[in-house]
Amino acid sequence: GSRSPASAGHAAQGNARTAGAMSASDLLVGIHLVDEQRCGVPLKKLIECTNLCFQMKEIFTPKVLSIAIQNLVQYTPLPKLFMRTVIQTTNIYPQLKGFVVDVMGKLVGKKIWEDTRQWQGFLMCAKATAPKSCP
Repeated sequence: GSRSPASAGHAAQGNARTAGAMSASDLLVGIHLVDEQRCGVPLKKLIECTNLCFQMKEIFTPKVLSIAIQNLVQYTPLPKLFMRTVIQTTNIYPQLKGFVVDVMGKLVGKKIWEDTRQWQGFLMCAKATAPKSCP
Protein backbone atom coordinates (compact mmCIF):
# COMPACT_ATOMS: atom_id res chain seq x y z
CA GLY A 1 0.00 0.00 0.00
CA SER A 2 0.85 3.63 -0.33
CA ARG A 3 2.24 5.35 2.71
CA SER A 4 2.51 9.04 3.27
CA PRO A 5 5.65 9.82 5.25
CA ALA A 6 5.43 12.55 7.81
CA SER A 7 7.31 15.54 6.52
CA ALA A 8 10.56 15.56 8.44
CA GLY A 9 11.53 18.56 6.33
CA HIS A 10 9.69 21.18 8.39
CA ALA A 11 12.02 21.46 11.36
CA ALA A 12 15.14 20.83 9.31
CA GLN A 13 14.23 23.51 6.80
CA GLY A 14 15.92 26.25 8.80
CA ASN A 15 14.01 29.14 7.24
CA ALA A 16 11.16 31.02 8.87
CA ARG A 17 7.80 30.48 7.22
CA THR A 18 4.43 32.06 7.75
CA ALA A 19 1.65 29.83 9.09
CA GLY A 20 0.14 27.70 6.35
CA ALA A 21 2.99 28.31 3.92
CA MET A 22 4.43 25.28 2.17
CA SER A 23 8.14 24.55 2.30
CA ALA A 24 10.03 24.27 -0.99
CA SER A 25 10.65 20.55 -0.35
CA ASP A 26 6.91 19.99 0.30
CA LEU A 27 6.08 21.77 -2.96
CA LEU A 28 8.46 19.56 -4.94
CA VAL A 29 7.03 16.44 -3.26
CA GLY A 30 3.51 17.69 -4.03
CA ILE A 31 4.30 18.10 -7.74
CA HIS A 32 5.50 14.48 -7.83
CA LEU A 33 2.32 13.23 -6.15
CA VAL A 34 -0.14 14.81 -8.62
CA ASP A 35 -2.20 12.03 -10.22
CA GLU A 36 -2.23 13.02 -13.92
CA GLN A 37 -5.25 10.87 -14.80
CA ARG A 38 -7.37 11.96 -11.85
CA CYS A 39 -6.39 15.62 -11.98
CA GLY A 40 -6.19 15.92 -15.78
CA VAL A 41 -2.68 17.36 -15.66
CA PRO A 42 -0.44 16.09 -18.48
CA LEU A 43 2.90 14.60 -17.38
CA LYS A 44 4.61 17.17 -19.64
CA LYS A 45 3.18 19.98 -17.45
CA LEU A 46 4.46 18.30 -14.29
CA ILE A 47 7.90 18.00 -15.90
CA GLU A 48 7.77 21.74 -16.69
CA CYS A 49 6.94 22.40 -13.02
CA THR A 50 9.91 20.37 -11.78
CA ASN A 51 12.16 22.09 -14.35
CA LEU A 52 11.10 25.48 -12.97
CA CYS A 53 11.99 24.30 -9.46
CA PHE A 54 15.46 23.28 -10.63
CA GLN A 55 15.95 26.70 -12.25
CA MET A 56 15.28 28.45 -8.91
CA LYS A 57 18.55 27.37 -7.30
CA GLU A 58 18.34 29.97 -4.53
CA ILE A 59 15.14 28.28 -3.28
CA PHE A 60 15.67 24.65 -4.36
CA THR A 61 19.04 24.21 -2.69
CA PRO A 62 20.86 20.89 -2.24
CA LYS A 63 19.29 20.62 1.25
CA VAL A 64 15.74 21.20 -0.07
CA LEU A 65 16.21 18.66 -2.89
CA SER A 66 17.66 16.03 -0.57
CA ILE A 67 14.72 16.45 1.86
CA ALA A 68 12.24 16.07 -1.02
CA ILE A 69 14.04 12.98 -2.38
CA GLN A 70 14.17 11.41 1.11
CA ASN A 71 10.38 11.90 1.39
CA LEU A 72 9.63 10.64 -2.14
CA VAL A 73 11.75 7.47 -1.91
CA GLN A 74 9.37 6.21 0.79
CA TYR A 75 6.39 6.01 -1.61
CA THR A 76 5.28 2.71 -3.13
CA PRO A 77 4.97 2.82 -6.06
CA LEU A 78 7.54 5.54 -6.65
CA PRO A 79 6.17 8.71 -8.26
CA LYS A 80 6.65 8.68 -12.07
CA LEU A 81 9.09 11.61 -12.08
CA PHE A 82 11.16 10.34 -9.15
CA MET A 83 14.23 9.04 -11.00
CA ARG A 84 14.14 12.01 -13.37
CA THR A 85 14.37 14.32 -10.37
CA VAL A 86 17.18 12.27 -8.82
CA ILE A 87 19.17 12.42 -12.08
CA GLN A 88 18.59 16.19 -12.43
CA THR A 89 19.72 16.63 -8.83
CA THR A 90 23.04 14.85 -9.51
CA ASN A 91 23.55 16.90 -12.68
CA ILE A 92 22.92 20.24 -10.97
CA TYR A 93 24.52 19.44 -7.59
CA PRO A 94 27.35 16.91 -8.14
CA GLN A 95 28.17 17.22 -4.41
CA LEU A 96 24.98 15.22 -3.72
CA LYS A 97 26.24 12.12 -5.57
CA GLY A 98 27.08 10.35 -2.28
CA PHE A 99 23.58 11.07 -0.98
CA VAL A 100 22.06 9.80 -4.26
CA VAL A 101 24.07 6.57 -4.02
CA ASP A 102 22.54 6.02 -0.54
CA VAL A 103 19.08 6.56 -2.06
CA MET A 104 19.93 4.06 -4.80
CA GLY A 105 20.66 1.49 -2.08
CA LYS A 106 17.12 2.01 -0.74
CA LEU A 107 15.76 1.57 -4.27
CA VAL A 108 17.50 -1.80 -4.59
CA GLY A 109 15.72 -2.80 -1.37
CA LYS A 110 12.44 -1.79 -3.03
CA LYS A 111 13.17 -4.01 -6.10
CA ILE A 112 13.27 -1.02 -8.46
CA TRP A 113 14.02 -3.35 -11.41
CA GLU A 114 10.36 -4.46 -11.30
CA ASP A 115 9.33 -1.01 -12.61
CA THR A 116 10.79 -0.68 -16.12
CA ARG A 117 10.59 3.13 -16.30
CA GLN A 118 12.18 3.66 -12.87
CA TRP A 119 14.79 0.96 -13.60
CA GLN A 120 15.92 2.79 -16.76
CA GLY A 121 16.33 5.94 -14.66
CA PHE A 122 18.17 3.97 -11.99
CA LEU A 123 20.68 2.69 -14.58
CA MET A 124 21.20 6.23 -15.93
CA CYS A 125 21.73 7.40 -12.37
CA ALA A 126 24.24 4.62 -11.67
CA LYS A 127 26.20 5.74 -14.72
CA ALA A 128 26.02 9.42 -13.64
CA THR A 129 27.23 8.65 -10.10
CA ALA A 130 30.03 6.22 -11.03
CA PRO A 131 32.49 5.41 -9.53
CA LYS A 132 30.63 6.16 -6.24
CA SER A 133 27.78 3.85 -7.29
CA CYS A 134 30.12 0.90 -7.90
CA PRO A 135 31.14 -0.64 -4.54
